[in-house]
Amino acid sequence: MPARTLLTASTVDLFTARTRLRELEERDATALVELANDREVTRWVHWPARSREALDAFVQTARERRTDSPRTDYPLAVESREHGELLGFLRLRITSVEFEQAELAAYLFARSWGHGLATEAGAALRDFGLHELRLHRLFAYCDVANVASARVLEKLGFVREGTLRSRLKLDGVWRDSHLYAIVSPQ
Repeated sequence: MPARTLLTASTVDLFTARTRLRELEERDATALVELANDREVTRWVHWPARSREALDAFVQTARERRTDSPRTDYPLAVESREHGELLGFLRLRITSVEFEQAELAAYLFARSWGHGLATEAGAALRDFGLHELRLHRLFAYCDVANVASARVLEKLGFVREGTLRSRLKLDGVWRDSHLYAIVSPQ
């Protein structure tokens, strides 16, 4: 079987019934600061960039890296199609071009939880990775105590492959993570 060609995209604009996933813009930095400093959102994840300056730099770097070839990082704003309000942030980060693999991560404001928005936006990003970019495998981590994120991943068709012991140190405590993955059907 011939090798697949890994594609890249310089601009991403994805739509679901209720959300739009788009490239990060400078106007998103203020909301990202709020998101990064919300303890309810970040209690399960390592998020070192919390200052306005650090997040401005993150957005600027994301904008500059859109033209990388191959492009290996897709940090995307998730906004409401109805109101244009920022709901959160999703990221698809290609960890191996050679092995066609990427990590998927999602960070939504707590006010957006419980409405199926993570599943809806996650499905769009999953499909983009598997079908548009032609990736072979997507994976995601979630804290073993984060039942809601595990449920979202399972709804997206990800399968739990195992548990990584002491993967992250959060607030001075070592935390275990589940590893989930989905493989392209082709």
